[in-house]
Amino acid sequence: MAVLWWRAVMVVVLVSTENCLATVDRNRLAAFVNGVLRNYGTNGMFAYAVRIPDNKKQNVNQVLQQVIQSDPPENVKAGLNNDKVYTGNRVVAAKALKRDKEGPDEAESRLVDHLSNL
Repeated sequence: MAVLWWRAVMVVVLVSTENCLATVDRNRLAAFVNGVLRNYGTNGMFAYAVRIPDNKKQNVNQVLQQVIQSDPPENVKAGLNNDKVYTGNRVVAAKALKRDKEGPDEAESRLVDHLSNL
């Protein structure tokens, strides 16, 4: 029987707005998600939490540049490639770890332990 491996990707976007009752623009949110994946994506199973300061007066690329300057993609990827949970100013990221008998240590569970750092 063939074993199926799934590639899981979870992106958590925390949008801070002036008015917490404001609705989130889905197109703008999708652009943030795509930008995060484009800049921080890596191979294998991974999870990211990103704190995005959503200033409606700035376009998505300007906001993403703030995130990238705060947590350069090469720093995030270096941490992930060394099996560490990357914890920065605006980004927390983790990859799944392989364990011999118990199955993988899921990326999401590793990430959740560090969310308070955002």
